[in-house]
Amino acid sequence: MANIKVAVIVPQVLGRNGIGFMAVMYRSAPFLRDKGLHLDFIRHLSSRRVFDYDVCIVPNKVILQDLRHKESHQKIQELFTQLRENGTRIIFYDMNDDSTTGHWSILPYVDVYCKSYVLKKRHLYLKAYYGRRIWTDYYHSKFGVVDAVEKYSELPPKNHLYKIKTGFLLGLYNCDPRSFLVRFPGALDHVAWSRFFRSVPSQTSFFPPSRTRPVPISCRFVMYEQQRTINFQREYVAELLKPLASTQKVNIRKYIEELRSSKVVVSPFGWGEINVRRDYEAAMNGTVLVKPSIEHIDTYPPLFNNNTIVQVSWDFSDFFDTVDDVLVNYREQIWKAEELQDRLRFYLATEEGWMDVAEHVARCIMDK
Repeated sequence: MANIKVAVIVPQVLGRNGIGFMAVMYRSAPFLRDKGLHLDFIRHLSSRRVFDYDVCIVPNKVILQDLRHKESHQKIQELFTQLRENGTRIIFYDMNDDSTTGHWSILPYVDVYCKSYVLKKRHLYLKAYYGRRIWTDYYHSKFGVVDAVEKYSELPPKNHLYKIKTGFLLGLYNCDPRSFLVRFPGALDHVAWSRFFRSVPSQTSFFPPSRTRPVPISCRFVMYEQQRTINFQREYVAELLKPLASTQKVNIRKYIEELRSSKVVVSPFGWGEINVRRDYEAAMNGTVLVKPSIEHIDTYPPLFNNNTIVQVSWDFSDFFDTVDDVLVNYREQIWKAEELQDRLRFYLATEEGWMDVAEHVARCIMDK
C-alpha cells in the first residue's frame, strides 16, 4: 500500500466555499488514510514543513492576494517551482463560484488544477468571455447588457489545459440554514471548526417532499449591483415572477417556513451556477428546484442534473411553460425533489456516500 504524505493548506478566512472545501478534506481524511494517503492540515504555505510532503494541496484563497501583485506572484511561482523540484506534487484548488474564471497564470507551476465547477468542453476556456463568465457573455451578446467596468475572462495556456480537473461540490456539509455556524462562519476558530466539519445533519433537517405544500413558488435572493451581467438574470426572473412571488429577502424563520411550504424553488445563477447554500437548502427542504441550464458544467458528486432538477433555457423563453408543467403535474414531478434529497442525504449522512466522495478526492490527489 502506498504511504503518501499530503499537506492541506488551510485558508485563514473560510467563507462558504472554504467551509465546503475543508468539510470534504476533514470528512475524507479517515477513508484516505486506509488508502495510504495521510492528510495533515497546515496553517501556512510558507512553513518549511511543506517540503516534507509528497503532495501539497493549495486552495486559491491561501494565495489570492499574492496572485494580484507581481512581486508576490513571482515568489509563489518560485516556491511552487522549488517544491516540484523537491518532488512535491502541487494540487491547486480553485474555489471560485463559477465554471469559467480561473487563476490561469499559476497553471504552468502546478501539477493539477482542480475546480469545483468545470466546463465540460475544455476548449471553451480558450475564449475571452465578457463579464468573465460564460453566461454573462451570453447576456451581453443576446440582450446587450453592459457592465460599468468591462472585463473579459483571462485565457489559460493551451498546452496546460489538460491539468484542469473536476473537483467536488462546495456544499457538502451540514448546511441546515437554522445553524448559527452556517449563518455566521466567523464564529469559531479552526479547532472548533474541525468538529463542525465532521458533523452530519440530523434526519429532522430533511423535510419530506411529500408534505402538503400550499405555496406554488419560492424565489428569494439578493441583487448584485456590482455587475449588471451577473445581476441581469436575477432582475429578469424577479420581473417574470412579480405577479406570482416576491424575491425580497426575509428573516430565517420565514424563509424556512416558505421553503417547507413551497412546491417549487426558482434559483437563478449568482456569482456561480450552483448556489451555496440556496440550492442545497432547497434539496434539504424537499422542493422541486428550477434553475437555468447547467448542462455545460461538470461537478462531483452528481447531485444537480436532469434527474434531480428542472432546467430552463438561459433566455427564459420556456420558463412559464416549464414551471406551469411542474405545478400542474406536481405529483408526477415530485420525484425529482425526492431524488435530489435522497442523493444529498446519501452524500452528507452515510458512510458509503462519504467513501464515494473520498474516492474522488483520492483520484484528484493521484491524478487518475
